[in-house]
Amino acid sequence: MKKFRGIIVILLVAGILVPNTAWNTPIYASQNDVMPIVKKEKVDIQNVSINLTKQLVYNGNEQVQEVILRYGNKTLREKVDYVLEDNVAKEVGNYVLKIVGKGSFTGQVEVLYSIHPLPSSEEKINIAKASIKLKSPLVYNGKEQEQEITLHVGNKRLVENKDYFVEQNKAKDVGEYTLIIHGKGDYEGSKKVSFSVLPEEKHKPVHTGMNADTELFLLLSTGSIVSVAGTIICSKGKKQMES
Repeated sequence: MKKFRGIIVILLVAGILVPNTAWNTPIYASQNDVMPIVKKEKVDIQNVSINLTKQLVYNGNEQVQEVILRYGNKTLREKVDYVLEDNVAKEVGNYVLKIVGKGSFTGQVEVLYSIHPLPSSEEKINIAKASIKLKSPLVYNGKEQEQEITLHVGNKRLVENKDYFVEQNKAKDVGEYTLIIHGKGDYEGSKKVSFSVLPEEKHKPVHTGMNADTELFLLLSTGSIVSVAGTIICSKGKKQMES
């Protein structure tokens, strides 16, 4: 009986010394019992630092802006922490891309960026500095013709319709013509170049009718008279002069 009373006393003392909260603390039977998880609040994407890494310059093609986002010491990952929208541009001007939070980030923010024009014309090369080579002179053939042109700046061969374009490069009748070369792209200015359409060439051997000792072959071109072996034959009439 005395032993039983001693146990009751010990229990009563323990109840006094141990806080009530200890008795209310849940006891987990095994490691599979998990403490309740407190959900973290998502971060508004407007609170992250945003850096645009490219200065876009017009090149005739569609371009995209590169973006780096940081929150504290963390660098955000595209398609994991955020996605980009409207990030394609081509022409010179101002554009707005949209950054939308994802995963642990929420909300969205709009960022302004630009495509700048090509460098000013002061930095372009004047087409007049190019070396220009024309094909051999055109010869009249009764049809409209074009002169073939090759341009070089240093060791670089220029490309037509990329580095330059040509105007007034058509000719038909015998005479003098002037074409104009205009710079394009990285080249500016213009240059006039003269070219010709020459008369149709006639190379006809003509037998004089003389004996074998004094036989002459004359090359007649444009009505002129050629002297061969001391004999001159006039094309008007049949006048002969012995030298």
